[in-house]
Amino acid sequence: MLSEGIHSLVDTGMGRARGSSDHRRPPAADQSHPFGYGKGVYIFGPMLCIANFAWSLWRSIAEGVLHFPRSPPLENPLWTY
Repeated sequence: MLSEGIHSLVDTGMGRARGSSDHRRPPAADQSHPFGYGKGVYIFGPMLCIANFAWSLWRSIAEGVLHFPRSPPLENPLWTY
């Protein structure tokens, strides 16, 4: 549950970061960028998604490794289904 809570917080932060970049007006085209600056959202969006996935994966693995040695034995495994 802690891992899912952290995932939700990170996901919210990433959504806000991406949303704030969508509201900025990109500068017009110039000599160094003849097609303009507006295509950055197509690069930063997937980067934020990958960062969110990597952070969530790392935290899930870390929580599992930390809690696995202290877990009690299963009494009734049918509850998992």
